[in-house]
Amino acid sequence: MPRRRPTEETARRYERAVAPQLDVARADSYVALDIDSGEWTIAERDIDACDELYERCPGAVNVYIARVGYRAAVWIRRAETGSASPIEAQRPL
Repeated sequence: MPRRRPTEETARRYERAVAPQLDVARADSYVALDIDSGEWTIAERDIDACDELYERCPGAVNVYIARVGYRAAVWIRRAETGSASPIEAQRPL
């Protein structure tokens, strides 16, 4: 079984191996990277990138997802107690 890798090591591997190959025109797209094999895919949606990667590498365990042109793939916002309804808290920033 492949070993789990620390997040920092995974991010460095993405920055060294994949990021230099990406075209600026693909900003806002998502990359799914199999850390163990080095295989990666790019798609407009994160789930599509993962689906394509799992088709290529069915045994992928250590998968890293990045959004092209951003420091993070997703943003998570916590609802303020008493001032935001659950629906309002789920809206994008």
